[in-house]
Amino acid sequence: MPTETTYSILGAARSGLAVAALLRREGARVFVSDSKPADANPTAIPRLRAMGADYEFGGHTNTVLQSAVLILSPGVPDTIPIVSQAAERGIRITNEIEIAASRCRAPIIAITGTNGKTTTTELTGFILRNSGLNTFVAGNVGLAFSEIALQADEQSVVVLELSSFQLEHIQTFRPRVAMILNVTPDHLDRYPNFEAYVRAKFRITTNQTPADTLIYNADDHNLSSLPASSVARAIGFSLTQALPDGAFVRN
Repeated sequence: MPTETTYSILGAARSGLAVAALLRREGARVFVSDSKPADANPTAIPRLRAMGADYEFGGHTNTVLQSAVLILSPGVPDTIPIVSQAAERGIRITNEIEIAASRCRAPIIAITGTNGKTTTTELTGFILRNSGLNTFVAGNVGLAFSEIALQADEQSVVVLELSSFQLEHIQTFRPRVAMILNVTPDHLDRYPNFEAYVRAKFRITTNQTPADTLIYNADDHNLSSLPASSVARAIGFSLTQALPDGAFVRN
């Protein structure tokens, strides 16, 4: 079995290239595989060559399976054959968010939702920066998490916008503050049903502890079971009701 320092990455877009560069800085062997032809992303090959990563374009070959860890980019579903083959061989399957978080020393605020997450993430970053904190905004907006993970120290804070795709295959990712704005039917070409999509969103709080905080939309009936499913302190927000422990609008 290959050592833990051998990684295959599916997808040579923004997050795939960023996590490849992060791992190469550690001296890991990295193989990047993209199903699209090389001319679909002409800047990728020069970047991969510069960092010393091996690569292939135009399809996924069995070389992908010669690593200990398989990292999926957000646009890569885990239902494709090469991922199934990796699972059958006992290769650890994870994603860029998990890899970056395991190397980041700063506390993380993670924000997800079907709508409004980019605006909320940018606003949160703006507020924190203007309060004097060294703040990084990354994830599904701006830079990939892997691009800033090593720069963010204990005196910093990282604000991440996360899609449901980026929450799949996390194992130890633990945001100090997790926020779910809303959940409405979306990406049903990726998920077998709406319930599976909701479960993917709820993964944002999987590894939280009682010392962490979960902020949720108390007006969204699809989130009604969320507080009970998490051990984190749950704080709701509402436009329609007064909340004993949360934020709401009155008059």
